[in-house]
Amino acid sequence: MNELFDILNREGIFISYKRLEHLANGNLLGFYFYDAEREQPFIVLEKKIERSAILHRCVLAEEIGHYFTVPKSKFILPYTSYRDRLFLSIDERKALTWAAKFLISLRDLNAALRAGCETLDDFADYLNVTHEIAKIRLQLGDARECLSSWIRSRSDLS
Repeated sequence: MNELFDILNREGIFISYKRLEHLANGNLLGFYFYDAEREQPFIVLEKKIERSAILHRCVLAEEIGHYFTVPKSKFILPYTSYRDRLFLSIDERKALTWAAKFLISLRDLNAALRAGCETLDDFADYLNVTHEIAKIRLQLGDARECLSSWIRSRSDLS
């Protein structure tokens, strides 16, 4: 968590914890927006996630991912059409990918493999991330190459 808070401080991103249960049918855990008038990036997180270190870490990393991957001019925009929803989905994927790479290095992935992780549950638990973050990280090209190398090295031992 310290690394994430260091980024917030270094980049001048303001963070606030609020009750968001009344938004998005109670499914909103956080959001990022850029206030162009103040030239200030903001992250707002659901207050309840502070109780779960893993969820807190992953949601904060994703919201920081928005800061690094989405143009400032795109927030906050209403998404009203199918095309807009597609762009939102792309933006979410970019932020989640940034978070997954930030939270799980290839060194971490190799350590998880050496520790005997075989399932998504194993990886998520060992790496202290949500299943979603673990799944995204395992699907990325460098991670897939790492997994393939591990499998080849194990089969060479047989």
